[in-house]
Amino acid sequence: MTTQDGADIVIKIGDGQTPENFTLVGGLRVVQMALSNPLLSASNRATGAWRQLQDAGVRSLSIQASGIFTDSQAEELVRQHAFGGGLANYQFVFGNGDHFEGAFCVAGYERGGNQDNAETYQLALESAGQIDFTKD
Repeated sequence: MTTQDGADIVIKIGDGQTPENFTLVGGLRVVQMALSNPLLSASNRATGAWRQLQDAGVRSLSIQASGIFTDSQAEELVRQHAFGGGLANYQFVFGNGDHFEGAFCVAGYERGGNQDNAETYQLALESAGQIDFTKD
């Protein structure tokens, strides 16, 4: 089994057209995702000494990213959704080609910088509906 290079994980934003084209969100240095699948304890006296769990059914995918601001067209689309609300389709792509895809809302958007460093930005995306996983 070979290791995967973390630099190969990317985020792409869809253009909303049919068929939809996805463009790399540039400048990102740190990209991570968290899949939440809350569970409900169904334990009771009848289950004995072992905990019983059931799927609570409310899954979500959160994506956090940060990097150097490059003012790319994809960053402009993200910025428009951050300021105007609404949803866009995104892809979270792993180095081996596997990816999550679906509608996301921009839940957080920050920009900043120091006098002697490049301007940076941070992005938080929250899923807004079913997210599909494709294994390549």
